[in-house]
Amino acid sequence: MTVTNQTPTKTEEIRGLLQLNGESSGLHGWCHADESAVVAARAWNVSSGGTTTVAPMSIYLEALALPSSSFTPVSGTWTEIDLQERGCASLVDDDGFLRLGISIVDG
Repeated sequence: MTVTNQTPTKTEEIRGLLQLNGESSGLHGWCHADESAVVAARAWNVSSGGTTTVAPMSIYLEALALPSSSFTPVSGTWTEIDLQERGCASLVDDDGFLRLGISIVDG
């Protein structure tokens, strides 16, 4: 899979939580789809110097007295891929390990 001329939009709100340091030519997508279904794909370098912590669903889990977890981004590559019916994004660290994967299905 290669970078496209279009910037993905389905996971752009999550991108805004990361400290990005320019675009990357290496895509590390974790989407399961036919490459012909790709609408947009792009990757960025991520710096771990930020203080952002992501706690998905924490408000809902805490309201139910269930444990919630949080994630602090590490340096690596953030890849976003928009497919026709969903979007996905992943953070792969500098050693090539998947640290966070997200899939969003169009409602």
